Amino acid sequence: MNRIILIFSFIFSISLYSQADAEINRQNKEKFTTFINSLTESELKEVKIQLITVDTLPSVTTAFGHSALRVYTGKQFEDKDFYIDFGEYDESASFIWRFLKGQAKFYITVKTMATAYTMWDVTGRGT
Repeated sequence: MNRIILIFSFIFSISLYSQADAEINRQNKEKFTTFINSLTESELKEVKIQLITVDTLPSVTTAFGHSALRVYTGKQFEDKDFYIDFGEYDESASFIWRFLKGQAKFYITVKTMATAYTMWDVTGRGT
């Protein structure tokens, strides 16, 4: 259990958040960290980790789809179901140019799985 907490602590310590979602992301990270820290050894055996892949869209930044990790226990889409996205980025007009130059900054965000699913449904990306 300590290894998992250490891994997630490391992930969050190197992450940056986008300015627009900083408070929401902070709250979700706090919920996720509380969730991980509250697990007993037996509960830890029940944690499921999935690779989630979403469909493409016809823009340059969505042309290849997207993947993220889902970490949950208990019932799906409830309070212990999280979507950890390693591919959020600054969507300003110069992103593509910064990406091609190797200067793009990516961010780690944590959302509830229900929020992520709703976002896919609205944008037509599916899973």
